[in-house]
Amino acid sequence: MTTTTNLQDLTSHESGAVYYPESHEIWIGNWSSFDGLPRVLAPLGTIGLGEELHAKRCAVPLAAKHAMQQHEREKGNKPQATGYLAWSIDRDEAIVVINVDWA
Repeated sequence: MTTTTNLQDLTSHESGAVYYPESHEIWIGNWSSFDGLPRVLAPLGTIGLGEELHAKRCAVPLAAKHAMQQHEREKGNKPQATGYLAWSIDRDEAIVVINVDWA
């Protein structure tokens, strides 16, 4: 298990997806400026709460992979079929997903 407060330190990437299993919501974006998990809180927008994160490698949720592929299509890029990695955060509170070809 890895402990960190920063998803960039965990993944070695600045961006990816965060899947929240309880709500089935998926956030895709750049997390380099956030400490803790990115959370969308109206009316504040997306913030990080600076909490300590306990992470372990896990299977990539298909919903997150499909959302990332759709994001690529919307940007005019060819979506990747492989190269996804995931980490379960704090007993599946969230699952962080990266594509190794993203920054």
